[in-house]
Amino acid sequence: IYYGIAMAICCGLWGMTVFSSERQQNTLRLLYAMPLSSFSIFTGKLLARLVIVIISCALFSIIPIVFSLVTPSAYIMEGLGCVAALCALGIMFMSLSVFCASVTPSSIVSLILYIVLVGASYLMPQISGHIGSLSRLTFPFVVLLPVIAGLVIYMLFSDVLIGFIAAAAALVPVLYAYLTSNGQRVFTALGNGLANLDIFSPLTPFSQSVFDVGVLLRYLLIGLFFCLCGGFAVAAQRKAKGRLPL
Repeated sequence: IYYGIAMAICCGLWGMTVFSSERQQNTLRLLYAMPLSSFSIFTGKLLARLVIVIISCALFSIIPIVFSLVTPSAYIMEGLGCVAALCALGIMFMSLSVFCASVTPSSIVSLILYIVLVGASYLMPQISGHIGSLSRLTFPFVVLLPVIAGLVIYMLFSDVLIGFIAAAAALVPVLYAYLTSNGQRVFTALGNGLANLDIFSPLTPFSQSVFDVGVLLRYLLIGLFFCLCGGFAVAAQRKAKGRLPL
């Protein structure tokens, strides 16, 4: 888990300037005007940062190899499995970092957003347990959920109308649960859903010499999700700024 935290810190610092540096050099207009799709722009930026992650993990894989040569009883495949998990985790963190950089104009704001998301994931077991234990749906919570949903969608697409539609769509089931006094079901389902957002606990089996392919696929799929979201964010910014159509 500590290696995962270190990887999260490095990816956050390395990816926060991916788009802000373009703004500082006044090359963002040229980048958006190039005959490339928005997903190609985001993917290119991401792959350039992932080179460092892959090289770092490749160098880190030397440790279990050397350790197996010194200690024949050591299991080299288990050590390489930990490196593979760390590499998949780095891909996910870098995708998240570049995504945060694509939706914010400042590298500092991007880093703050990244820290908030990663920190929330680290604390997700406690957060999900607390939310799942709630039983009564209060009116402020009814208002807060749609607002959060609307802000997240607005941040992705930079469109007020789409954000308003998302907030309205989130308000319908929450308001129904509030009026029918089914708040406990909402909190239980929300707590179970938030528990799946914990990205650090799945590393525990690897520390116990258990190789879990499902965890690797989970990290890669989350990274792909942020890659798609980043592509939509870049497309929305190009459209909002009048550079190119989607």
